[in-house]
Amino acid sequence: MEHEQNVNFSGFWTRFLAYLIDGIVLGLVYIPIVVVSGIIQVVLSISLGEESILGVAIATWIIASIIYLAVGLAYMILMPASKYQGTVGKKLMGIKIVDEDGGRISVSKSVLRYLGMIVSGLTFYIGYIMIAFHPQKRALHDIIGGTYVVSAK
Repeated sequence: MEHEQNVNFSGFWTRFLAYLIDGIVLGLVYIPIVVVSGIIQVVLSISLGEESILGVAIATWIIASIIYLAVGLAYMILMPASKYQGTVGKKLMGIKIVDEDGGRISVSKSVLRYLGMIVSGLTFYIGYIMIAFHPQKRALHDIIGGTYVVSAK
């Protein structure tokens, strides 16, 4: 990253707290999805009869899961590529995601970064723990996505 000596890279604990905040934000978004799908399930089960309960349960679970996945992907991919340059958690922690030039990342970089987050988790979270030891505080998904997490100030 250019002008690296002037850059304040965000460390492990700040990023971890941002991640926890994002979990709370997504949890608050998911609660209405679960409640509405539960209500729909009850209403349909009552109106269609007892023999349809399993089919209704499976159908509402699939629909709720698709909505849940779409919301999560939109949040984790589109927010970093937006003018906010990060999720709500990152914004509240005063950090942002940037590209090699210190600018806003593209949606394609954000997708790569998100896929890298899956890899970071599949490596028994070693991909995340790397932040604590990397000189530029980069996680495996930052390296994969060509991104950095820096102070927003």
